[in-house]
Amino acid sequence: MLAVFFSLGVSLSGNAAEPLEFHMEGVAVTEEGLLVYCNTNAGSLPQAEDLTATLGNMPITVSEVAYFADTGTTYLFLVDVSGSIRAAHLQAIKDIINLICDGLNEHDNVSIFAFGSETYTQPFVSGSEDIQAQLDFIDSINRSQEHTSLYESVFMSLSVLNTHADCRDKKTLVIFSDGDEYIFHGMTIDEAEIRIVDSRIPIFTVATLGKNPIAQYVESAKILGSFARLSPGGRHYVHDLERSMSEEIAADINEMMMNSLAVSLDLADFSSGGENMILRLELNLADVGKASDGYAISTAGLTGKTAESEDSGDEGEASSSAFASDDGDDEEDEDDEFTDESFLDKYLWWLIIGGAALVIIGGAVLLLLPKRGKPAESQPSVPDAPGPGPGPMPAMMPAEAAIPARPPRQPVPPPAKPKITLRLTKIGRVEEQVFRSDFAGEITIGRDPLKASLPFKGDGSLSGRHCSISYEADGVVLRDLGSTNGTFVNGIPIQDRYRLENDDIILIGSMELRVNWELL
Repeated sequence: MLAVFFSLGVSLSGNAAEPLEFHMEGVAVTEEGLLVYCNTNAGSLPQAEDLTATLGNMPITVSEVAYFADTGTTYLFLVDVSGSIRAAHLQAIKDIINLICDGLNEHDNVSIFAFGSETYTQPFVSGSEDIQAQLDFIDSINRSQEHTSLYESVFMSLSVLNTHADCRDKKTLVIFSDGDEYIFHGMTIDEAEIRIVDSRIPIFTVATLGKNPIAQYVESAKILGSFARLSPGGRHYVHDLERSMSEEIAADINEMMMNSLAVSLDLADFSSGGENMILRLELNLADVGKASDGYAISTAGLTGKTAESEDSGDEGEASSSAFASDDGDDEEDEDDEFTDESFLDKYLWWLIIGGAALVIIGGAVLLLLPKRGKPAESQPSVPDAPGPGPGPMPAMMPAEAAIPARPPRQPVPPPAKPKITLRLTKIGRVEEQVFRSDFAGEITIGRDPLKASLPFKGDGSLSGRHCSISYEADGVVLRDLGSTNGTFVNGIPIQDRYRLENDDIILIGSMELRVNWELL
């Protein structure tokens, strides 16, 4: 028995003896620069001077560090309703959800997904009545299902959090399960773990094992623990189904979310061409240690505000000085008599005189040119006296024979665009779904067959004309076409154009597609 509980390795005690951790969750663009959502186990609020930031190779100023403001957090609760979950387990899960939701504010929203052999999704809501209605729906699901699609449900939940229009910039996933996965033809654990790492969403996992769990469920709970550890700042809990444990878990999750950090970065001196760059933050606390985190973000549209204001200021000075010279009282304009006349009134006579001069010069030139045509007959001239000379001149060739006619110039056809074979492999199941297209130029992807050359009609999260892929001079380029839910490459949203590499993973709608191509 002691060995079983020792293997659980769970503690809700403080983090004083733990090494310093620092994790970046997400980045939002603001008028002042960037707002980076982070979490740490430091235990107190760091100061701006405790943090250093770089974007690419350029140092960025950390202007402010504050606890996460009440601008809203999205909570997605993923609840296991398979056959191994009993009424006592489900009641403990509902207790934790209710306790967490009691600490939310009006800006937060919540959705409760349920999974067994399939996943049941619900909309994001914020009112207590709507949250209770979603819990009642969980009660109504038949828990006699023998299968559990844990990996696929985790993958789908993270995709929804990353793309759904109702999700806030800051978000979290809370998973309640015993960790078992019984669908062998579904997604693999490796695919789920890759999605967890790429999403950068903190994950809290609660293994609802109860007291005296059997060894099988203890081993399954370790899978949940690995999901939490792979996420930025996630935690894993083992629930003994006691009410006091529900209260501890809910309080700990609420505290972690409320103590999250919002780090403001000043982009005053930053400029880029829109390429992806690594944003890295390092936390350095005296007598505690150092910790850092970073990942690639798109810098399209990020320009230093100070640089823009300086440019506009220079233009303003030039404009004001120009008006000063026009309106100055110290100098008199030599052409004051024309100040109320239009441009044509000022210079009309000069235009007339110049035109007349051009006509006269042109006529003189025409008179001096030799006339063409048949030469006039003249009297025979007296031959010169014979003398040495170069001999008789050769007969002149006809003009048309002397200069061969130039063949008409043929229009040069534009170079043909190279043709490529594009392969999009849908990720999510062992049985791969591959979509192939041979094209030259550009291919559009979307939900509407009338607007997209490669349509996916069944994906409700996809816009009618979502994105495009084209072959250009610098390679294969992906563009978002103003889609509602955005276009992501390797977990990073793109703003304008993104040059793809083979094996890049794009997320559009609810699909993740691995991109490969070759020239024909």
